Amino acid sequence: MKNRILLLLLLTLLFASCGEDFLELTPSESIEASDAMSTPAKVNAVLIGAYDQMQYSYYLPYFIMEGDVKGEDVFVKSSGNYGRHVETYAYTELPTMYYCEDVWAYAYKVITNVNLVINGLEAVDMDEASKVQLIAESRGLRGYSYLNMIQAYAMPYAVDPSALGVPLILEPVLPSDPGPSRSTVQEVYTQIISDLTYAAENLVASESYRLTTAAAKGLLARAYLNMEDWANASKWAKEARDGYSLMTADQLLEGFQDDSNSEWMWSLRSVADDNNGYLHVASFYDALRTLGYNSFRIDVDFRALFGADDTRLQQIDDGVYSGGHVSLKFEHVSGWVMDQVLMRASEMYLIEAEAEAELGAGHETAAQDALFAIQSRADATAVKSTSTGETLINEVLLERRKELWGEGFRWFDLNRRGLNVTRTSSSHWALLDLPITDNKRRWPIPQDEIDANPNMVQNPGYAK
Repeated sequence: MKNRILLLLLLTLLFASCGEDFLELTPSESIEASDAMSTPAKVNAVLIGAYDQMQYSYYLPYFIMEGDVKGEDVFVKSSGNYGRHVETYAYTELPTMYYCEDVWAYAYKVITNVNLVINGLEAVDMDEASKVQLIAESRGLRGYSYLNMIQAYAMPYAVDPSALGVPLILEPVLPSDPGPSRSTVQEVYTQIISDLTYAAENLVASESYRLTTAAAKGLLARAYLNMEDWANASKWAKEARDGYSLMTADQLLEGFQDDSNSEWMWSLRSVADDNNGYLHVASFYDALRTLGYNSFRIDVDFRALFGADDTRLQQIDDGVYSGGHVSLKFEHVSGWVMDQVLMRASEMYLIEAEAEAELGAGHETAAQDALFAIQSRADATAVKSTSTGETLINEVLLERRKELWGEGFRWFDLNRRGLNVTRTSSSHWALLDLPITDNKRRWPIPQDEIDANPNMVQNPGYAK
């Protein structure tokens, strides 16, 4: 039987035509790879096709939401939830479920397009500097795709770098090629670092909807944070946020619907004719408005963590509905034209703070300063921390929860730190206490992949 990844990686691709706004895409069409790489304009269209795959409702939007509903701060209503995100929240995923399959499939579709660019540019008649830029952007997107996948489908690097990761596909392949096996977590991260370093060192500034130099540096900071390489995590976080100022307290309450502020470093554009806005992040959170599914709620114990003078408290309604609070952080606009934030400068401050705190003596002032930048922006009465050691680290981790909720980080933070997922609050209808060693802390490899590829190994705990 043909391998499913190989079917995704056939030398055909999604070709998107460019309008005035590059992500206002017409429906994709399949074309031959040789034709796709025949002119600079077509090469650029192949790359835009990769962004189109990222926008797909069941890839990045779902991936971001899973990063929160699998934690303890956000939950799905027990009724009136339309059956969406329920199994993920309750940790009852099966290898046949579409969201585990689609994240896998569309991440590899992104990789398909960028591999074609990376490996096919030599034959394209264009200047060398332009080729370097296209390769840098492509490698950055490949590193980002693998960073997403390794966090969802494999053991965290800091827990077991020798564990099975995901297959590394670095060049176009044919259906006759053998099915790929899973590389180790260490091998995948080595490739991630290589790709993102190349992107960070070679990209020039570009529009925020495409991978920017700053975003590539920010992704490096994320990867090194996962690896607990604290010095590099701090280094790249500081470089990434250089030139970006934090949003004002008032801007934190404006609905997180577009990148027209000084803090957003990278975002994803969705337009009406490209993807279903009902399946995007704001649809599930924006419960006080008329659009969307309105099925996510905020844990009552989590809201209680915010101080009375913290502006971010106003991102969560104080009423209790379906056992929890309603989010006011994300505004779902009409027409489905909206921006999904992928990276903010605040995250970089918090990576810097965590990394410097972990580096210990001689670095704690830097950690306190970075932490205070986030705290004082949200609360004018905040007092700079004087804590050190584990106390300071825990303060930073708490601030990450309060600053970044709803943006897809909490579950992955628990995983990379090796912490239990513990739910005891009255808000939750799926109470649990799962250690990092529990098999449910990894997504299953899609069953279609297992069935099609004799070299593919399923994650422990899932039926073969």
